[in-house]
Amino acid sequence: MGNPFKTNGFWGLLWSLDPLGFVLFVPSIVSILIALQIWLGESATIPPRVGSQRTVWSASLFSFFLSGAFFLLIYFLPIYFQAIKVGIILAGALTAKIGYYMPFIYVCVVFTSIASGLLTTLTPETTTAKWVGYQILYGFGCGCGFQLPQIAAQAALPFQDVQTGIAITLFFQNFGGALFVSAGNNVLNDQLVRRITALNITGLEPMAVLQAGATGIRDIIPDGFLDVVVNAYNDSLRLTFQVALILSALSVIGAIFMEWKNLKAPAPKGDGTETPQSSEKV
Repeated sequence: MGNPFKTNGFWGLLWSLDPLGFVLFVPSIVSILIALQIWLGESATIPPRVGSQRTVWSASLFSFFLSGAFFLLIYFLPIYFQAIKVGIILAGALTAKIGYYMPFIYVCVVFTSIASGLLTTLTPETTTAKWVGYQILYGFGCGCGFQLPQIAAQAALPFQDVQTGIAITLFFQNFGGALFVSAGNNVLNDQLVRRITALNITGLEPMAVLQAGATGIRDIIPDGFLDVVVNAYNDSLRLTFQVALILSALSVIGAIFMEWKNLKAPAPKGDGTETPQSSEKV
């Protein structure tokens, strides 16, 4: 039997994400952090009482998946999402007004999942109205939730732990982006090589297509084969966008475990009592 991972289906996509590298890398990072917690205790980079706080770890998980999808799409859709600014401003203003951030976390999950799914339907014939609209929808959804994990950490932690909680969520936000841009690029390259090879175009090497990039393929493709190569590129990108769809959907795991904290309520103190929140924390 052939290798089930050397296919263009689900298992092929999963294998392109380098799960072995992920399984080896992530536990090593976690092990280092745990070791630091045990060894340094309250002086650790991530004190146990902060890292194990429900909203902190769940907000970090949410940030990890959301930023992974966000930076992946930003990288492979070279356009600045103006709607992100709108989403951030709207979510920030309404959160301050109603006092709760969780509604916008779920708005983010729903909108980014729908928009990511729509982006996987792109073809060379897709109209401008559609691909621009899909990006606006994703940008708005992402903007609604992108900064809220830091606000959640502020709301859930006593004042002396706020900076550490924010640092943890920001770490996972940047870690998710760095990890899944690389994973998405791996999917694109792997799928493109397979599809170009399958076309069996005389004189066209798959690696040459990779090196030429999306803007240079027209200079190396033999006459009469441009359309089929463009379609191969498009189909490969759609699989890359499927990674963003998976990540957007997975962000709901972190959202489910985040606490519904009222930003207008007194903030917790380290001794178990409460103190009014300052406007700076909101």
